[in-house]
Amino acid sequence: MRWRTRPISLRLTPFLPDSIYFIDTSAFSGCTKLKKDLKLNNANLKKIPNNAFNGDPITSVDFGCCPIEIIGSGAFGSCTSLKRVVLGGKDPVSLAGTTNVGIFEGSGVRDVELGDGVSSTGAYLFHNCSSLTNAVLGVGLASLSDRTFTSCSKLKTLVFRGFPTNNAGSAFPSWSDYQTLFIVPKENAGWQ
Repeated sequence: MRWRTRPISLRLTPFLPDSIYFIDTSAFSGCTKLKKDLKLNNANLKKIPNNAFNGDPITSVDFGCCPIEIIGSGAFGSCTSLKRVVLGGKDPVSLAGTTNVGIFEGSGVRDVELGDGVSSTGAYLFHNCSSLTNAVLGVGLASLSDRTFTSCSKLKTLVFRGFPTNNAGSAFPSWSDYQTLFIVPKENAGWQ
């Protein structure tokens, strides 16, 4: 008897039960039938590795109650269909460090909301996200990493609910031609 194998095309909706503690590098990368709205509600998932969803056709990512500690380089990079990202509710999340580089780099994201639990951003977090128009940064954000918003030429509104204490200038290099409205808390109206 001869066995024949054929590729199977499935509409994939990732369900990650609480028994899953990690997923492997490039686990879902290139899944062209991946469900468009990705909600990660696994209470034990602490790491999303490099390129995990790179290039996938997802339209929104909501990290829900995931206690994410690490999101690898390029995890959602080149996801050109990505329109909305919600990250870091009230649980502490730090995206600083060498592993959290270019997480959404080159994606089609338009709207970003970093919740109050996000304390820092990774370098090149939204680098080359040429469709990004609105970003809301939560109260807990203490620092913006190098080149967080580089080449985000369509960014129109950037809302700071809190006040980063570091020199955030390196997060916005070459912004002389941009027309971005920065909204900061009233007590920090003189922030430069």
